[in-house]
Amino acid sequence: MQLADVIASVRRHWRVSVAILLLSGAALGLFLFTRNEVRAADRWLMTVQVLVPTRDSDDALPEGVPPELFQGQTALASSGETTAAALEGAGLDES
Repeated sequence: MQLADVIASVRRHWRVSVAILLLSGAALGLFLFTRNEVRAADRWLMTVQVLVPTRDSDDALPEGVPPELFQGQTALASSGETTAAALEGAGLDES
């Protein structure tokens, strides 16, 4: 196919070429007009429960858990610094 064949085809079907050009322009204009619409952000409610293994009612450690995992886990999980870091990482405010 040569350029002369393409030009001859466009001359024969000029109405289709103009219609495609107009529809493309209208679609581009519609996109540019509506692209700045902003909708409200989706809000989700989430709760987090930190599960730290602790001693049972008989004061026995759970089986198969190394003692190093129990040292300071409860204090670390409920500290204000951990809570603040989790909220900041999630992008949430304190409320």
